[in-house]
Amino acid sequence: MRNYACAAGTHNFEGEGVPPPPPVRILCLDFYVAGAIFPSMIKKKINKTTLDDLAGMVAKGFDSVEQRIDSVEQRMVTKDEFRSLESRVGKMDAKIDDIYDILARFEEGDILDLQKRVKILERTVKAMSKHIIG
Repeated sequence: MRNYACAAGTHNFEGEGVPPPPPVRILCLDFYVAGAIFPSMIKKKINKTTLDDLAGMVAKGFDSVEQRIDSVEQRMVTKDEFRSLESRVGKMDAKIDDIYDILARFEEGDILDLQKRVKILERTVKAMSKHIIG
């Protein structure tokens, strides 16, 4: 016979053909599982914990949260630093736009110039070929 504990109480399982319940079920634990925690065990541990112990645990938790907040604040930028970065990025955008415009004008001018030169060369080659052949 095995004792089985669950939320509804303790149950006995007898018989050779009845398989034992699994070691752990949702909200239910077997007595024969090593290291199982039962409500009576939890109650004893809670009764040994004093309010001072709980207050100390809560204080440690708040201290660790405060340290994490401090580390995040150290990595953050101030409003003035952000505005400064924003203005610098704006100036860089304006410079990049100016450079793009200059390059676009050079490309257009160079392409038109090269097209004119190619046309002149084509006419020259055509005229020379007529003169040589004809």
